[in-house]
Amino acid sequence: MKKSHIYLGILILVHLIISSLSILFRGDFTFDEMFSTHYSLMPWVDAIKYWVIETNPPLHTYLLRGWLTIFGNTEFIARSLSIIFSTGSVILLYKFTSDFLSRRHAILSSYILVFSSSFIYLSTEARTYSLLFFLTITSFYLFYSIFFENKKSIARKICYIVMQTLLLFTHLTAILIPIIQLGGLILKDEKRKKNIIIFFTIHIIPGVLFLIWFVPSLLSKLGGNASSGWFFKEAKYGKNILTGLVPLFVESTQNTMGLMVSLGILGVIIYTILHIYKNKEKEYIISIIFLWTLVPVVIAGLCGIYISKYITFCLPGFAILIANSIIQIKDKKMYYATIILISAVLIPSAFSYATTPVKSWSDITSFINETETENSKILVVPFNQELVINQYYKGISTVEGVYPREDTMSLDERMVRYNWQEIDVTRSDFERYMHNVLENTDKVFFLQYTSNIVSPPVPRWFIQNGWTLTDYLKSEYDMDPYVFEFTKTNYQTTSTLEFK
Repeated sequence: MKKSHIYLGILILVHLIISSLSILFRGDFTFDEMFSTHYSLMPWVDAIKYWVIETNPPLHTYLLRGWLTIFGNTEFIARSLSIIFSTGSVILLYKFTSDFLSRRHAILSSYILVFSSSFIYLSTEARTYSLLFFLTITSFYLFYSIFFENKKSIARKICYIVMQTLLLFTHLTAILIPIIQLGGLILKDEKRKKNIIIFFTIHIIPGVLFLIWFVPSLLSKLGGNASSGWFFKEAKYGKNILTGLVPLFVESTQNTMGLMVSLGILGVIIYTILHIYKNKEKEYIISIIFLWTLVPVVIAGLCGIYISKYITFCLPGFAILIANSIIQIKDKKMYYATIILISAVLIPSAFSYATTPVKSWSDITSFINETETENSKILVVPFNQELVINQYYKGISTVEGVYPREDTMSLDERMVRYNWQEIDVTRSDFERYMHNVLENTDKVFFLQYTSNIVSPPVPRWFIQNGWTLTDYLKSEYDMDPYVFEFTKTNYQTTSTLEFK
């Protein structure tokens, strides 16, 4: 057996061990995962309707439908599909770097990928991002082999057409990948015009097929409030693009480790720019990988989107650039010291991340079950969380997602259209909604993703309208909501409970 196969086998084994730990500890579905499984298993007529309205293309939802239909709908089954794609990503990254750079590049870049926190998270999430990883690496492999290795066989071009089509039907951010690849072609002087013509010809079929989905999807959103999407508002929480980049590699951005990773990222970017400048006539592969890495980051920064998962498809490129920077170190002691330092940062973070639950509804449902009454209700903000609460809560209280707006939409349509953006509501509509929904209710369990009950309108309404805060449950995990127990009284009062 070749050494390269042994190294790859070890990396795959490590990835499967970490992913297995993550899938065992991860816990209950998040809303995003519940959203994927819910809309994948609808009757065909409804599924197609919502797949068009939905923000992102439906390839993963379609594949998940087949997977869950065959094997059943559980957290483990739904997430295991992503592990298949992530394992394929490890293999493809290894092949990409060994074919176009060197075996050392392959080992180091795959090693960094396997121990990166975001890769672990997305490898065990029942969402599209693991598939996006896999298709992105495949796309760049075919692109480079066709246009820079001159392997322009008909079969390879057909594979590239198929891959680009699948990629565009995976996630909206995938639109950037053909643009990045076109930028890579412009860098090459030799046969530039001919290659660009071939490139555009190859993308006719993927482009037309994508537009068949994209145009109706776009038209369904006209007149909406798309600019209010929560992902555009991260800057107001004191975040910046580095707070989106650091979680690609480690779980925390706030401590010394986060600072070390930030400095390391900046160092790799600066070194790569200098390296490309000195070798611009022969380092096309590094230039293309640099575009793969930097373009999503720059666009995310310009749009104020500092969420790591939306730029995570640049992680393989980052891993290659880091590996390339390490390999340039000539001093052996410094070379191995750098690898040890990176390992000391990534490995503990990876295992900590893999063994930390992401979400659990058990404490929340137990808290509610202890004191609920025949006339109690569960209210939740945002309204879309009604879907996931109903999956795990089995008590007697009615679950109501707070939606103080009159329309004729079903909950399914509301979630597809508005799960990610703000809803314009008038004060009178809000007052009327709250009075109507709480008629004949003596106790409310209110769930929201902040401990603040002074500023948000719903808890403030309770306090101002004769309800007493009698108990609360602090969220245990980052993705768990707080639960506030409000009891109706005949007089206006405020609670003396203090948050700890």
